[in-house]
Amino acid sequence: CLGKDNTNTSEILVETDLSSVEGMALDWMSNMLYFVDGIKSRIEVIRTDIDHEGRMRHTVLGPEVLRKPRGIALHPAAGYMYWTDWAVGDPCVSRASLDGSGVKRLFSKPDVEWPNGITIDFIAERIYFVDAHEDFIGSADLDGKQFRKIIHNKEETTHPFAVAVFKDIMYWDDWKQNALYSADKDHGVSIRAIDTNLPGLMDLKVYAHSLQEGSNRCSGGKTCSHLCFARPDNQSSCQCPDALELHNGECYCPGGTVKPFANGTCPEDKNKKCSPDHFKCNNDLCIPKLWQCDGDNDCGDFSDEYHCKAMTCQQDQFQCKSSGKCISPDWRCDYDKDCEDGSDEMNCTYVDCLKGQFKCANNRCISQRFVCDMEDDCRDGSDEANCSSTVLLPSSCSAGYFLCTSPHACIPTSWRCDGEKDCGDNSDEIGCETNSCESWQFQCDNRRCIFKTWQCDGDYDCGGNDTSDERNCQTTVQPPTIPPRPQLPTNQCTDWMFRCNNKKCIPYWWKCDSVNDCGDNSDETGCDPITGPTSYVTPAPPSQSAVCQSHQFRCLNGDCIQDSWVCDNIKDCDQGEDEEHCHGGVTCDSKNQFKCRQDGSCIPLRQVCDGIYQCPDYSDEMSCSNSNVPVVAGPSCGEGLFPCDNKCLPMAMMCDGHSDCVDESDERDCNNNTKKVYQVLRFGIEDSSKNATSVKLFWWLPMSAGVVFEFLPAYRVAHSPQSLWF
Repeated sequence: CLGKDNTNTSEILVETDLSSVEGMALDWMSNMLYFVDGIKSRIEVIRTDIDHEGRMRHTVLGPEVLRKPRGIALHPAAGYMYWTDWAVGDPCVSRASLDGSGVKRLFSKPDVEWPNGITIDFIAERIYFVDAHEDFIGSADLDGKQFRKIIHNKEETTHPFAVAVFKDIMYWDDWKQNALYSADKDHGVSIRAIDTNLPGLMDLKVYAHSLQEGSNRCSGGKTCSHLCFARPDNQSSCQCPDALELHNGECYCPGGTVKPFANGTCPEDKNKKCSPDHFKCNNDLCIPKLWQCDGDNDCGDFSDEYHCKAMTCQQDQFQCKSSGKCISPDWRCDYDKDCEDGSDEMNCTYVDCLKGQFKCANNRCISQRFVCDMEDDCRDGSDEANCSSTVLLPSSCSAGYFLCTSPHACIPTSWRCDGEKDCGDNSDEIGCETNSCESWQFQCDNRRCIFKTWQCDGDYDCGGNDTSDERNCQTTVQPPTIPPRPQLPTNQCTDWMFRCNNKKCIPYWWKCDSVNDCGDNSDETGCDPITGPTSYVTPAPPSQSAVCQSHQFRCLNGDCIQDSWVCDNIKDCDQGEDEEHCHGGVTCDSKNQFKCRQDGSCIPLRQVCDGIYQCPDYSDEMSCSNSNVPVVAGPSCGEGLFPCDNKCLPMAMMCDGHSDCVDESDERDCNNNTKKVYQVLRFGIEDSSKNATSVKLFWWLPMSAGVVFEFLPAYRVAHSPQSLWF
């Protein structure tokens, strides 16, 4: 589902024949959305510029090439797509044309083990990808050459999942750290945690106007009748939806003699009857009755739009004049044309723009500083029109910024002479032969400035073919060599993995997927037989976290239990998987040993209450009445949070029926309902409602069944001197 029209509503693009969507990428030049199905081993595409049923869905690559695909990235201008594949024993990072032809493996084992997210740096023309087993973020050019590991074996990359790049910075999320990070994209320095306490992070995207520019052979939508795929060297190919056949460059219905209707559907059996809740088109196609008289050609012959009475909208809706379409009243006079005829923006009374603001052609008010900055802030292009003559442009920039020549725009000084075109006229890269560096920097022959510490470090940091930073070095510092990891771990697997009988560790969601991932088939032992690919559904992760906490075991249904509950002869998971493969499990001697609560490890009984913490959860020193061991203070949590296992959680997670703390203190004394807190967990601004004097806010909070609020949530402006609540 994707958000539509800057509102909280959504539309369903694909809802059939899906098992596990692992990644998505948009070809904005051809208006096509690519998505990866990891279970079905397919990369598919749909068109985003049409509303026809099926959206001309087409399979680009299937199981003959893919096994466990995960991440995907597109380069529409170059005509390439890149993807990662987690296949056990045969992992890879690969490239192909956007139509799936010309498949080429760029990286395979031993370079990669569990390749995960992948992205493209359109400025440097390089790919970036992460490996969750080898714990690195790597980069290479578009052909897979000049590979280097940007970050390797750092605490912040213990299980990287997705990666994105924008200008000089790369971003990634990490499942083990439950955090989002950023760092320098070339050298991995200046690592910063952008946000933490973010369990279950999945894909990561960076959206900016500068990332969706350019055109290819498919731009404009006139090259092919159905699907147009750009290919390298400014070539293209025309393809058909999966339900049609390609003959002599044209799409036909199965059999190759009948052409499809305009919406890509084929004629049906004339004697076939539609169900009572469906409408039969003149071409014998059956469509839901709800689609009749909705203004869309769902039949393909417009018969669903014949003899339609004037549409009647609900009392709280606005009706477009020409089409009769019903839209939200909030879309009326919101500066955007939601009706095809623009009737929702007619006869509107707009507020006057304030001093220092620019009035767009659609009557929207924006800051004068946003005019002629090469960004469409008005959303109708009027702030970027006639910039060379009629609009007053900035004549100077504040300290730390560089003024572009044409059009005038301010960019950070650090972007000048960095080898990348940031000004529209390239003026930030002109005159760099006189560029001077700071005392703590080294100046390359190409006049680029780099850190002095990068000189003679064994890496060419100047960029291009400039090797001056490694010239005349008496001794070259070689980067430390990190010993390779053993392929088959011999100790405990991490909390999100399944341990095979041969001691190999694999992701737990590979269990019972009809693939021998362990090599000894122990991950498929005791599984119900799977009759077909559509009958298997990947166990959904819990809504609060896709990965359990440290010292926890994840059941197939996503529930988290303590490690100490595994192999204790009690089935705590719904399907009892916590008691499978228990031969050789850890069993404490009840006479001479103590079992720690969280991880189930054993310590000598004499070490209990000795004033020294041997268990990771300190359970060996709990309830020691005669002990003088100081109590370990929990975290100091802010307003709206409570301490739990050395972290802070929202108050709404107390008495919610799910134990989030190891000692289950968040679910104690909940019968009287006095500890239950209803808390706003999502808060934002509806973008289409903003104007010079007001904004529309929205919020979301979890509610128990049957609960009715007497009052709505209150808010106040942060740091307001009055501190008034509204």
